[in-house]
Amino acid sequence: ASCSGCHAPAARPGAAVPPIHGRPAAEIAAAMAAYRTGERPATVMDRLAKGFSDEESRAIADWLSGQRP
Repeated sequence: ASCSGCHAPAARPGAAVPPIHGRPAAEIAAAMAAYRTGERPATVMDRLAKGFSDEESRAIADWLSGQRP
């Protein structure tokens, strides 16, 4: 639910943050890992990603991947 605060379940016209529901779990987990290490620049996600372990990030990714917009 906290991801949906910025990442709406479906695309919104003009939204700066893309929807991630239904994206491949591997893609989401890789993005979280890249944010956590600083490999992927971010304004907020780098700080959020650091709060989750690899296992937690994979669990989040698996759940989000199963959600449909």
